[in-house]
Amino acid sequence: MAILKSTVLTLCLTYCLVTVTAHVPVIVEEPEDQTRDEEVAVFMTCGVQYLDRTTHVVSWVLGSTIISDDARVRKNDLDALLGDGVSQRYLLTLGIIPEDPPNTPRQYNIELFITSAHGVDNGGEFRCAVCPKDNDGICNGNLEYESRVATLEVRYGPDTTLYPECINPSNSPTDTVVVLGVQSTLTCESEIANPPVNLQWRKNGQIVESTTLPVDTVGIRRLDLNITPVYSDEGSIFTCTITSDYFNDLTNTECRLPPIKVTVQSPVEVITGRPTLEPNRGSNGESSAASNEELPTERCITVRPRRTYLSQLGTPYLFKGWVDVQGQGANNDYCRIITNAGRPQYLSCALAGSTGNAAYTSPAGYFDAGHTDTWYMKDADGDGRDDYCRCVGLPPNTVVSCLKAGEGGFTSDFQIPDSNGCHYRKVDPFFGEPINCAA
Repeated sequence: MAILKSTVLTLCLTYCLVTVTAHVPVIVEEPEDQTRDEEVAVFMTCGVQYLDRTTHVVSWVLGSTIISDDARVRKNDLDALLGDGVSQRYLLTLGIIPEDPPNTPRQYNIELFITSAHGVDNGGEFRCAVCPKDNDGICNGNLEYESRVATLEVRYGPDTTLYPECINPSNSPTDTVVVLGVQSTLTCESEIANPPVNLQWRKNGQIVESTTLPVDTVGIRRLDLNITPVYSDEGSIFTCTITSDYFNDLTNTECRLPPIKVTVQSPVEVITGRPTLEPNRGSNGESSAASNEELPTERCITVRPRRTYLSQLGTPYLFKGWVDVQGQGANNDYCRIITNAGRPQYLSCALAGSTGNAAYTSPAGYFDAGHTDTWYMKDADGDGRDDYCRCVGLPPNTVVSCLKAGEGGFTSDFQIPDSNGCHYRKVDPFFGEPINCAA
């Protein structure tokens, strides 16, 4: 009997233990690329087998930002990424496919449901990932297993209640004042759309071909029309229209400038340096030789003033304030992050001395505002212009990255050395120094 028991135990050790296999999570259903019109719902599914829910969660990742843990949306992170209130359109469901037929692994399906696609969602790169739980039961940031990246394309048009906008170079409500024989620039702007909008200038109803090409910045497409006025232009009406393959109704897609008023102005002579002083005559009527010497010429600097009217003050909980991106030595440029409903957020500056919507913005494409209260604007590279800096990346692998202020707008990012692990450090928005909240 003892021999039989020993034989059974030996067989079990040989065969039974071999069948106990430690499985790692496997993503068996991955999200697919999708194209949707604006305000149409979007569904994406992630299916995972061999998931141990006591130690791991399934998260959705948008770009480089984790936006969910199992069936819970990270609302603050999603709103900071795409704009206030966006998280209300993002829903998640967790479904479980039982072991049927027997001996098949249980599958967990995490479905992402966007109730209404907006322009702000366009170009979003989504993927799902399995990662370990932290002490709070959410993803700890270490994405161990990831799906393919699925791109969401959203077709949308511009807001035709606000655009197109014709910008009067003379800033007059009654006339478009131009100078005879002197080139003037008429500007037409529209929101960026997908597919792109077409801008067209007309003079007295007749199409006028612009010698310049449309210029795209974040959120705005601009078409300039350069004119050299003659007397016969007096009273002419210039209009601008927008068209798009997305439109079904082209109503109210035109803006118009006030009538052209041609003026004649004499050239204005700008004198720099100090004038020669009149001779200093003494009591004997003779002049002093020293006083006749011309003082050294100095460079006169004109500081461009702040804008007196701002149509958009910026998203309340993100960066906004007066800085110096033009490098003129005065904080007269108003920079803020703009989040329009259903449109991608972007950094835009109303430049000192400008009129209309000056196109000084962050580069086209995805704009990362940074972790909350880690943003600041100051001259980080010593060129005299204030750069936009903020902490970016997935914790714990975060770093301070600055968007460089250039001649015509923000250009590219550069990193601040030794700034790792910056996501828990709140800073002053204009000096970049840590704020001691305990003080």
